[in-house]
Amino acid sequence: VYGCAQLQTHLARISEDLIHFAGPEYAFVTLPEAFTTGSSLMPQKKNPDALELVRGKAARVDGDLLRLLALLKGLPAGYQKDLQEDKEAVFDAADTALGSVAVMTGVVRGLGLNRETMRAAAGREEMMAAGLAVALAREGMPFRKAHHVVGALVGESQKSGRSLKAVAAERLPAVSPAVAARLDALFDPLEAVKAKSLRGGAGPDAVRASLDAAAARVA
Repeated sequence: VYGCAQLQTHLARISEDLIHFAGPEYAFVTLPEAFTTGSSLMPQKKNPDALELVRGKAARVDGDLLRLLALLKGLPAGYQKDLQEDKEAVFDAADTALGSVAVMTGVVRGLGLNRETMRAAAGREEMMAAGLAVALAREGMPFRKAHHVVGALVGESQKSGRSLKAVAAERLPAVSPAVAARLDALFDPLEAVKAKSLRGGAGPDAVRASLDAAAARVA
């Protein structure tokens, strides 16, 4: 039941992300019709009901777990008749988690990805500030100093109304010529994502490795 509660919590968090990312404020993804419902008021609206139900059922499975923990806390070792009360919680948690996995599988399989919208959001220059600081640190600058240097560049950019890249191109040659020479790559969102290549990172190679490892465990 603890495993089901943990799984349901992860599914609830994925649901929360997808609900936000499908909204007009982000518009990163389009939810499949089979897992949404129409609005009784707004014809253009698709309600993410399936995801909201998966998110809500995390409270139900957490309740099953709490029920068992409360049941066990006053019992000595060995089987006691009190434990006949565990069945409903176990079956409910398993059934709820399995149903939620099925729903989430269908949602993810049917997702429409609005790639250009995501690319535009990822390409906003302020998103590159952290990568710029990391690049300076990789050239040997202490990260605390790199953070300060990039913070000053961001401040100058905001104050002057110029782009961060333009300010960096002007200021960085005197601080780190090597990083200044790579600004085009550092401000390319695709290259920025590729740099997240460590295990568990968001880079394509890291994600592919995680998927391969998961597939091997399932097999």
